[in-house]
Amino acid sequence: MQLPEKRTATWFEAISGQKRIVLGAVLLCGLTLLAFRGLVQNGFINYDDPDYVTANPHVLGGLTWANVVWAFTTTRVSNWNPLTWLSHMLDVELFGVNPQGHHLMGLVLHTTNALILFWLLRGMSGAFWRSFFVAAFFALHPLHVESVAWASERKDLLSTFFFLLTIWAYARYVREWSPVRSPECRVGNVADGKEPPNDASALSKKLSYMAPAEIPSPPLEERVRERRLFVSKFFRHGTRPGAVRFYLLSLALYACGLMSKPMLVTVPFVLLLVDFWPLARVDLNAGKERARDLFLLVLEKVPFLVLAAVSSLITVLSQASDYSMFGGLPLRVRVATAVVTYLEYLRKTIWPSDLAVFYPDPNARYFAPPHTTLYPASELWPAWQLIAAVLLLVTVCALVWLRRKREPWLVTSWFWFLGVLVPVIGIVQAGAQVMADRYTYIPLIGIFIACVWTATDVARRYQAGHVVAGCGGALLLAACVLVTQRQVGYWRNDRTLFEHALAVTSRNPMAEWMVGASYAERGQLGLAQTHFRLALAADPYAVEPHLMLGSLYEMEGRTDLATNEYRTALRKKPQEEFARVHLAGLLRKLGQAREALAEYEAALRWNPDSVEANYQAGTLLLEAGDLKRAERFLGTALRLQPNHADALLCVSDLRTQQGRPAEALAALAEVVRLYPTNFELRVNLGGMLWKGGLREEAVAQYREAVRLNPSHPMGHYDLGTTLLALGNPAAATGELGEAVRLK
Repeated sequence: MQLPEKRTATWFEAISGQKRIVLGAVLLCGLTLLAFRGLVQNGFINYDDPDYVTANPHVLGGLTWANVVWAFTTTRVSNWNPLTWLSHMLDVELFGVNPQGHHLMGLVLHTTNALILFWLLRGMSGAFWRSFFVAAFFALHPLHVESVAWASERKDLLSTFFFLLTIWAYARYVREWSPVRSPECRVGNVADGKEPPNDASALSKKLSYMAPAEIPSPPLEERVRERRLFVSKFFRHGTRPGAVRFYLLSLALYACGLMSKPMLVTVPFVLLLVDFWPLARVDLNAGKERARDLFLLVLEKVPFLVLAAVSSLITVLSQASDYSMFGGLPLRVRVATAVVTYLEYLRKTIWPSDLAVFYPDPNARYFAPPHTTLYPASELWPAWQLIAAVLLLVTVCALVWLRRKREPWLVTSWFWFLGVLVPVIGIVQAGAQVMADRYTYIPLIGIFIACVWTATDVARRYQAGHVVAGCGGALLLAACVLVTQRQVGYWRNDRTLFEHALAVTSRNPMAEWMVGASYAERGQLGLAQTHFRLALAADPYAVEPHLMLGSLYEMEGRTDLATNEYRTALRKKPQEEFARVHLAGLLRKLGQAREALAEYEAALRWNPDSVEANYQAGTLLLEAGDLKRAERFLGTALRLQPNHADALLCVSDLRTQQGRPAEALAALAEVVRLYPTNFELRVNLGGMLWKGGLREEAVAQYREAVRLNPSHPMGHYDLGTTLLALGNPAAATGELGEAVRLK
């Protein structure tokens, strides 16, 4: 091999390694902020955001001990992800219910993940530019907008943060226990694709300034001998204390990742891939040694597998109990869907068009009852499409395996993509979507590695290859920035998001009823009803259109139609809280108090933490004179939402009926503290203070009421009568005269 000609180092090559990383990180942050600059102008989405933030009393209560306990014990929204709940609670502590603050925190997490990915790949491979481009595509690709722009998908960002740190801690453990070098020199492309020198003196000189991760691997026989030695020490004499610490740290970070989102159950598989490349802990061409190495590496992953199994069990139980998992679809249908969906994800990666918040699955109708007979696979995908998809996937897998010696990164990257998607590819059907952009947040890292490393490997074979590859990569990143900016704009509000979904998908019941809800909020009830009917036509099993139609009929006073819609929704989904609470309200209006209470109690059996059901049940019992049971329900509502003004007013009334005026006064005073500019509350508080003998305090409240609303005669009248009773007829005459003048 001919040595490359000596050339003058560029300005970038003259910069030290640490400064390069800092410059790369700054550039990465700048590009990410540019692509997502419109994010902070977006609001919350009325799809999962109420469950995760805006209508969740525990999250709105902030980081209290009771809420922390709830986060670790609840399976709300069909998953056990306590760290995600704590993250939302922290946002509420910092920003309240301001969507800009929540989106900003999500953007910070996304940027942090990109930086960690850049740092991690750079450390494991020694390749600066390739690591930078992989991290940049991860940060800027439009498929990742959903995970960043949707507040409810904080679990994606948080779980990826712990996922990347898990790999970092694992790599440090490997380095401490059995240090091996990057396999880059084995394939002849150290330092971003440049050919290594082939003479001993030049190689020695190069090693003097290379980073540790860039030092070429020792020969295969020496690495095998070194691995055996360390395995022997590990099982006979123990390993280095530093390795134990990093191994336990990796396990702890993995547990945190699972407590953020259970999709990380595939991490043990990913660690095995990382063992092959870039850590070079196993050689798939080693014959008999390969089986022993793989056995030891799998044995090393047993604690990770145990954590994954526990998380999987919790997830299955949580989703099965909430009808979120569809078990009625035949396996052949789910496998067919998975095969085609893999290719659809690849297509959207290469050409990110027609991105939507919800892709309907014709086989998994929304909230279809379990064991419902639905559509056969042939109506979903033509036979030729299925055969072509299977052949293409098998061909790629075969090519990747055949190239494992020359291009080892292809094995890791391709099977990373296939493996990480397994929990959400549709074989285990959870939810009504056939696919989701958010599911690609981690899997696409594998595709980006495959593309960037392979492009660099091809480019190094040509004289100006690196220039062409660099310019091409820069143009692709610029295109990603532009498309991502546009995609972020669709997440501005419910209307823009779901109207876009309707434009790029067909027969989308979720988008139909969400667009209808946006019309209903603007008072366009006719258009709203049309979209609700279209949603039901697209999906006869849908529940939300019935809820929306029931609300419309309730607003119009058509009680019988509203009741029928709510009962229909409950037949499809018995745990639907909205339908039970509103049906109970209609029954109360019809004088059927006992039936209404039964509906409230049924709602609380499904969700004991429902603030509205507890409050409404308490008011119903208070009206019926059942003070003891009313106190229990109202107390629960206030425990869940301490600033619930209506519940506080009811408690004030309850304490008055119980003959506990001091507690009644305290409850009313708390309402006034929450709403200090409310005229009527000030008047009522003044009256209660006067009855309690606190006359000066009563006068102060009446004066404040008059100041807040000087045109209302009641405030002047109450203030005048209290002043007269206190022996101040002159001031009383003025206030009473003003009351007469006003009325």
